[in-house]
Amino acid sequence: MKKHLKGFIIGVVVIVILFSSVAMAASLEKTIKVVFNSVNLEVNGKIVEVDNILYNGTTYVPLRAVAEMLGKEVGWNQATRTVSINDKAVEVGKVTIDQIPLDIKILKPDSIGNVYMEATYKNNTGLPILSYSATILLKDKNEKTYLSSYDIVLPGETSPKFSTFGPSTQNKSDIEILETEIRLDLGNGKYLVVEYDHKLKRYTYNEYKHR
Repeated sequence: MKKHLKGFIIGVVVIVILFSSVAMAASLEKTIKVVFNSVNLEVNGKIVEVDNILYNGTTYVPLRAVAEMLGKEVGWNQATRTVSINDKAVEVGKVTIDQIPLDIKILKPDSIGNVYMEATYKNNTGLPILSYSATILLKDKNEKTYLSSYDIVLPGETSPKFSTFGPSTQNKSDIEILETEIRLDLGNGKYLVVEYDHKLKRYTYNEYKHR
């Protein structure tokens, strides 16, 4: 009886040692010396409040924080232990002008009496905007003018200022937006053109390939 018990205990000890060795190999750790929060991090001109470390001349930052600031989605596959970074999936029909608010400011007349208006817009679509154009009726003159910007504006960013002629009356009530056309980058060599008729309250969506 004692002989069998002794053999059982030895077997258990061996198994424990084997499992401990495997566990230690799987979770091998290395102690390194780093400098904590040695740099300030900006993404597209915006400060990202995350911890970072400096090790052997290279700065390491949290992948998720930076990827999400760039408008990307971060995924994790536990089975393969793989991190993935992908463009956010945006449904074509879900892009609306409400996601791209336009701010128009009418300026004072210049030295020769010309009145201009300038505008900016905020990109809340989740896709990079390649161009923006609004067809505007100047009701005091019964003439059309165009507010157009061809700067690339990333998700979360506000566009640079762009301008055109404004109403001589300097009154916002004398401007009427007739149509808006926005071109957005879908990735994979494609872009989306969204057209909105403000009078008919109607959208048109078309996808094209980059040339």
